[in-house]
Formats: sequence, C-alpha cells, structure tokens
Amino acid sequence: MADINNKLCCWTYETWTKIIGFFETITGMLTIIFISLFLISAITLKDDIVIPDDQAINATLVINASSSIPVGITSTKLTETEYNFVIGYFVVLLIYQVAFTVLAAYLVIGVTRKNMKHVMLWVAIKTCLLLLALFSLTGQLVLTMFGYEEVDVWKKSIFLVFDALLIMIVYKYFKGEMEAAARRVESVRMPNPNYEAKPYA
Repeated sequence: MADINNKLCCWTYETWTKIIGFFETITGMLTIIFISLFLISAITLKDDIVIPDDQAINATLVINASSSIPVGITSTKLTETEYNFVIGYFVVLLIYQVAFTVLAAYLVIGVTRKNMKHVMLWVAIKTCLLLLALFSLTGQLVLTMFGYEEVDVWKKSIFLVFDALLIMIVYKYFKGEMEAAARRVESVRMPNPNYEAKPYA
C-alpha cells in the first residue's frame, strides 16, 4: 500500500518524476528540431535575411497584394558581424538545449531503472541553474532600479517558481527512494529475535 506522504494530488512522486522527465525530453527534442531548422534556413538563405529600418518600427504596414511586401517600408541586410552573432547565438542555444534534453533523458533513465545517481544529477544541475537564474534576475532588478534596464519581473518569477516546484517534486522522490533503501538495508542487518543459536556438539 502506497504511503500517503509519498503522494501529490493522487499521484506518487515517482509518477510525477516520470511525467517531468518525459515532458522535458519531448519538449527538448522539439526545440532542438526547431532551432536546427532555423539554423539550416539561416545558412541557406543568408543573402535574403533583412531587418526593418529603425524608422519603420512604429510605421503602419501596408501590404502590397501582388508581392506581399510592406509598401513604403525599407529594410536593410544584416552585416557580416550581425549575421555571425545571430548564428553564434543560436548555435550556443542549440548546444544548451541538447544538454538540457540529455539531462532530462538521464532523469527518465534514473526513475525507470531506479538509478538514484541519475536523479540526483538532475536535481543538482537544475538547482544550480535555478540559483544562476535567481542571481541574474536580482541583477536585472538592480539595473531596473537605476533605470538601466526594464525586466518583466512577474513573468520571470513565475518561471523560477515553476522550476523550483519541479525540483522539489523530484527531490521528494529521490529522498523517499533513499529512505526506503536505507530501511531495506536496516531490515537485512537486523537480527531475527526468534533465532536461537545451537551449541556445537
């Protein structure tokens, strides 16, 4: 019989951990596909990439029905430096996303095979990323106070709270499994009170 303390909303922490692992793995793979397609398109259509002029940011777009091009709004091609920066940014983002997906796969393997090292690795790395994000948000808030930068505090705070909740759920599962393993070891080591040693003949 499942312990009620090992449940959250009628599901065990193990089930929640599996859901988290599979969800992050699937979303990570979809994001990798999206970024890869973007990079392929950006490399293939390098000469066709343009950005609107600064004067056109607040202009009203009038679409030419025959060519589907905004009328009266000019655009500028990306410089080589800007293009390399965009490509480099998305390459780094792709590498991060691959690492994120591999970490999520480790969590799935850990919970399905009862390998707590994989689960603890996920908890440790996600906790470090959460602390870095919290530190970054604090720095942005300080810059906002001095008028250097504007940041959507509520939106970023919601994501941080959501990540913290996921970490808490997975850690509860990890802690429960470790305590159960400790109890099993203790029961094996505990001597049988009904056992009587027989004297040697």
